[in-house]
Amino acid sequence: MIQKLNLHRILVRAINRNRTIIMNSCVGIEFECEDDIYIYGDEKWLIFLISQILLNSVKYRRKEGAKIILSSEKKNKKVILKIWDNGTGIKEEELPRIFEKGFTGSNGRENERSTGIGLYLVKKLCQKLDMEVWAESLFKEYTSVYLSLPAKQNV
Repeated sequence: MIQKLNLHRILVRAINRNRTIIMNSCVGIEFECEDDIYIYGDEKWLIFLISQILLNSVKYRRKEGAKIILSSEKKNKKVILKIWDNGTGIKEEELPRIFEKGFTGSNGRENERSTGIGLYLVKKLCQKLDMEVWAESLFKEYTSVYLSLPAKQNV
């Protein structure tokens, strides 16, 4: 159900849904989002998408000083949500494949909980919800996942 949603509220709900694993993993969360940004989308599926990205950030965190930063930027009729972490990062040659079904990469092969399904579902849902998703990463430094969210309702 597409409706007007407060982005900050959606982010808080996604974090709260995963707060136990985030706190138990000693990952710090920082917000660099304004409180008054509104987007159009399906609340349930947006929380699911953001949760999948957050859980990947937690799963591939660094041992000490792990952190996730959530930020947003308005661009034309879109809001770009950036979810950045200072975790293990993704090898350059593996980055184009992270949204493929079943792809786990070298990091995933070291982590027995990796299935290669989470980011695949994120990509598929984004396509159905008329959103875009992409990522940037530097191996052993950081990963940024971006979601392009509608800020104006399509008529």
